[in-house]
Amino acid sequence: MYASSFIEAFETVESAVERALSLDTYRRAGRVRRIRSEAVAAVDDIAELATVAVAGVELSGYGEWETDDTVESVIAARIAGRDDPDLAVEDIDRAVSADRLVEEAGTVLVPLTEGSGAIRNWWLLADALRDWLADLIDDARRLHRRASVDGSDLVETAFWTLLDRLVALRELLDEALTMGEFVYRSTRRETFELLTDVGRIAGTITERTHA
Repeated sequence: MYASSFIEAFETVESAVERALSLDTYRRAGRVRRIRSEAVAAVDDIAELATVAVAGVELSGYGEWETDDTVESVIAARIAGRDDPDLAVEDIDRAVSADRLVEEAGTVLVPLTEGSGAIRNWWLLADALRDWLADLIDDARRLHRRASVDGSDLVETAFWTLLDRLVALRELLDEALTMGEFVYRSTRRETFELLTDVGRIAGTITERTHA
């Protein structure tokens, strides 16, 4: 699994929300519900991806790494829609050697599973996604307010559901990151696995988004 899977799903949500915000009216329930369904399906995909990603999280990847800046630059470039992270070749090579990045067919990818480097990547990606979610939630709130004024009860409920799922995802990322930092600072045990709490978070993500 790579960071691009999350980023593409977030882009789908963002695109759907932007299209919904551009509508002149929310009285055309069919069109509005199609856009909402597309966004919610992408949120569900994010939840499924997160369930898989966090299942292997352990504190061996939580502490800072020398190659963090390189990985963060790649993630930021992908979120901004740029394929070229504008990094020196030696920086990318160093991150590849540390199992933080993978190069396939000339494309630099950020792995999220298998190995402590990939685990560290997950923590960095989760932090970036949390910030992105804050913007999406603000837009979803605007959508819900507009729908509550201009749309039917069905349309208003549809956008409330989207907002609720985005908020749930943001809360769960907050919880995962807060828990990781607390346990890491409290124990400093690099091999301590967060299996119990992470399993609970993963299950909650799935249950909340499919409710």
